[in-house]
Amino acid sequence: MRHLTRTVLTVLLLLAACNSVAPAGPAVAGREFWSTAIQGQALVPGTRVALTFNQDGTLGASAGCNSIGGTWSLDGTTLRIQIAQMTEMGCPDDRFAQDDWLIDWLAGGLTATTEGDGLIIMGAGVTMSLLDRELADPDRPLQGTTWVLDGLEQGVGGDGIVSSVPSGVRATLRIAGDQLAVDTGCNTGTAPAGVGADVLTIGPVTLTRRGCGRPATEVERIMTEVLHGAVRVEIDGRTLRLTGPAGGLTFVSGS
Repeated sequence: MRHLTRTVLTVLLLLAACNSVAPAGPAVAGREFWSTAIQGQALVPGTRVALTFNQDGTLGASAGCNSIGGTWSLDGTTLRIQIAQMTEMGCPDDRFAQDDWLIDWLAGGLTATTEGDGLIIMGAGVTMSLLDRELADPDRPLQGTTWVLDGLEQGVGGDGIVSSVPSGVRATLRIAGDQLAVDTGCNTGTAPAGVGADVLTIGPVTLTRRGCGRPATEVERIMTEVLHGAVRVEIDGRTLRLTGPAGGLTFVSGS
């Protein structure tokens, strides 16, 4: 009887030990989250918090102005973040202040839990609800989307020169079936296009012959150089990047 009692006691202790193990934390490694709601802190209108938990333990964060970098670790539901750097972009004062608040909040000690497809982070009287970026802002389809030119890259790799689209020039691209329609901001035209998994094979572009000012003509030159042959396709949310031997083009979805 005494031996049986000791056995039962051992089993109970083992069960208690198992139940005392800290719960596993949410799976965040390799994912980006966007804030969808926040209690205890008002964000600047038109902004959101974005947090990227990289697999290597580094963190990317933003709140509508600068890019913030650091490291992260998760022990159960205890989220520890150390901020190491921040860019120095020129932004309105309220967005600068929001950057400062985010840095202090992230470094102040937080808890993280999951709720459905979302992530809840709490600390210092603030509760932030976030959603996986792929759900909050799913990748737009390559075909059927009107892509508006947002950036130009001449050359590739470390020798590439990146520039913005000149003011007053609106260039677009749209793919339907095996046809590409392009508006360079000067002329319009079409080209045959073969759509692969991550490659777009573009035939000769046939354009109208309208004369335009220098900014639009330069944009047209870069676009037609890139939109030729095999072009690599990368889509991230509402952003499309096309890269070829001559350089690259960055678009955002217009519709």
